Amino acid sequence: MDPAVPQAVRARGGRDMNAVAPIGDRPPPHNFEMEMGLIAAIMASNRAYDRIADITTPAHFADARHSRIFEAMAKVIEQGRQANAATLHALFQNDKDLEDVGGVAYLAKLQASAVTIVNVKDYAEGLRDLWVRRELLGIAEDVRQEVHRFEVGHRADSVVEEVEQALHDLVERGDARGGPVSLAAAGDQAMTRAEAASKGMFQGLRTGLVDLDEKLGGLEPGTLPVLGGRPSMGKTACGVVMALNAARTGAGVAFFSLEMPAAQIARRAQCQIAGVPLEAMRAGRLGPEAWSALQAARETFAKLPFVIDDRPALSLGQVAATARRLKRKKQLGLVVIDHLTLMGTPRGLEARKVEAVGHNSGGLKRLAKELEVPILCLCQLSRANEQREEKRPQLSDLRWSGEIEQDADIVLFVHREHYYLTRSEPARSPKDSDAQFTDKRLRWNDACEAAQGKAELIVAKNRDGGDGVVRVAFDGPTANFSDLDEDLP
Repeated sequence: MDPAVPQAVRARGGRDMNAVAPIGDRPPPHNFEMEMGLIAAIMASNRAYDRIADITTPAHFADARHSRIFEAMAKVIEQGRQANAATLHALFQNDKDLEDVGGVAYLAKLQASAVTIVNVKDYAEGLRDLWVRRELLGIAEDVRQEVHRFEVGHRADSVVEEVEQALHDLVERGDARGGPVSLAAAGDQAMTRAEAASKGMFQGLRTGLVDLDEKLGGLEPGTLPVLGGRPSMGKTACGVVMALNAARTGAGVAFFSLEMPAAQIARRAQCQIAGVPLEAMRAGRLGPEAWSALQAARETFAKLPFVIDDRPALSLGQVAATARRLKRKKQLGLVVIDHLTLMGTPRGLEARKVEAVGHNSGGLKRLAKELEVPILCLCQLSRANEQREEKRPQLSDLRWSGEIEQDADIVLFVHREHYYLTRSEPARSPKDSDAQFTDKRLRWNDACEAAQGKAELIVAKNRDGGDGVVRVAFDGPTANFSDLDEDLP
């Protein structure tokens, strides 16, 4: 265990009651009679253990003797043997603590206090609740000590983050809802989703781009979609479009802007909604209609569950802490990271960028599954495509590609052919006649006009579907993506 990590964030297997400070004259929450009743019920019928095995752990017992007895019973039962006072006595005959309270007589007393096994699950849930309360008291004590520790580099913000992590770990360890599900139950879930999709009800969040939604089925909860692109392709603009549309449906959006200040993200969103050029808003060259449209867009913002965190180089832990807090408040349906390679580098991986990016992408994948929301990661591409005649990106162009490609459920690339065409104006070679050069320029000009106002969203990876290309409209002045009218030339 890292000695630098404060006690508040260390995952506990359970606290000894004596280690938890009482409040005033009140001892930590416990119920010894309930502990005895649960053990007695299992002794009376070992089948009762199966009903609480995924709820109760030895740490849930406040009495250390009961914790050891339960742990021994679990081992005996899982080995297929009978656990009762007689069989357990052999395991505890050298246990001084147990002998001090009566040894085999105490085990017999426990067995004699058996209650009906109908109550066993209620007892297990009650003990778990008491354990959570003791853990909370322990965390509170750790926090009290941490806030009074004034040392160089020990900041209050880090304590807040660490406490949030400790609370999350407590919820995870105390949550009895997980565990295996049958194939039949999982199949029922899959059928329910298929039936909903057949009625036009997306299980995932709609991106606001109809053809893309048809291709992907929306952004599904628990997935890690990656949106990649070279600079100036519009990946941030596309991410904002998707985030705005999610917020319009009522899904809370957390937009982590590691590259731009929050005001720039808001300006893009405002211009997309109002249809006002970014340059005009930035320079303040706005007529009355534009001012009115921007004000209306600003009023729309007040109704959207959309927050922006623009702290630079956020760590995976900081992103997770913020996202979990929003999830607990039921204010989270989509997370956007702009962009992945700007996240903070974990300690010890400063010189190993590939491993650092892999650490973050893998952590975000686990976080998406934990929170049951999609986490859309924007990602920079390498310059490899600029060295090729075919400029459309491919999976190998992902910067630090191996880990990202592996973790992502979906990989999309933003590509605008017009960007490259306008930067490749044909030059006249010594061999060109006037007619040949004129033809070159006409063909180039036609290609530029055909590509104007269009973009491609290239689906390079789709874990549960096919790949392909979705053509969309792109408005450069407002940096907005929208559905493409295919009837247009």
